[in-house]
Amino acid sequence: MSDEQFAWLEDRLWYWRRRQSPVMVISHHPLPDTVTSTRNRLFMNDYLQADRLLQVLGRHPDIFFFTGHTHRPLERGDWYIRRVVPGSADLDGFHTINTGAIETGWLDNPDGVGEVVPGGFNQGLQIEAGPRWVTVKARDFMRQEWIKQIRIPLSGTR
Repeated sequence: MSDEQFAWLEDRLWYWRRRQSPVMVISHHPLPDTVTSTRNRLFMNDYLQADRLLQVLGRHPDIFFFTGHTHRPLERGDWYIRRVVPGSADLDGFHTINTGAIETGWLDNPDGVGEVVPGGFNQGLQIEAGPRWVTVKARDFMRQEWIKQIRIPLSGTR
């Protein structure tokens, strides 16, 4: 990202923070050391300035960072995490969510590359944002069933 893009992002985050609104940031690439498989060598260098982006996101409450690219199943325990950024103003961290994948899912294996999930694969999210919380629901569209959900209180309601 360029300096101009970072400035734009910071401006938008402050704009929505003043309005006490949750912010949904969507990126195809995951940040390192966040959701499923992002400790894997394949995803550690997707951003040239990952630390700078983490610092920007870490300064604001109620950030929801949705990422794809890993194609990992939403059944995993680390499909959602709170990422605390050392030195940032928000000790609770920002929310990072794996968006799943359509068509091809991958499972981790010891060499880090992964194996294709057998059979059909089609998972995604439904987001419900209200004045006091955001609910993120993981859905398996092939099996037509909900996998899990998390209801996250917004910072003004904790």
